[in-house]
Amino acid sequence: MQVAKRVPDAVFCLLTALRFHELTTQSPHQVWIALAESARKPRLDYPKLRVARFSRAALATGIEQPRVEGVTIRVYSPAKTVADCFKYQNKIGIDVAVEALRDFMRKHRGECSASATVASRISSTSIYLAGHFEFDRLVLGDDLRQTFTRRGTPVLRD
Repeated sequence: MQVAKRVPDAVFCLLTALRFHELTTQSPHQVWIALAESARKPRLDYPKLRVARFSRAALATGIEQPRVEGVTIRVYSPAKTVADCFKYQNKIGIDVAVEALRDFMRKHRGECSASATVASRISSTSIYLAGHFEFDRLVLGDDLRQTFTRRGTPVLRD
């Protein structure tokens, strides 16, 4: 909660947001925050911060503001977090992104709007890359597979 108090413009993202939403088994050693591209990196001795740079539009989209231990924090929604994991897969790893999507689909099964939100934010490039990991067979349920197909995005490419 120290980060939320000392860096009020930051939004908890990626691994920290996954942990907050219980969408990962990862235990990050750093607190992941999103900041605007032009914002200065905060100087905190503890905890260690990992800053992801977001455009203004991406930074402002999908923020939730729950109260934790009496402090209002800014954290990305589960759907935005999962989509961002694919966008930043070079920083966190494709295995973490796939695990997050799998956990998201398991936790939000039957919520078509949540699935469609994730589907609309994951780029076809990410699906192509994830295809090498048998993404379709291992992760996607019928509702999400149909969402990608309707968008004209092949789920797997050779």
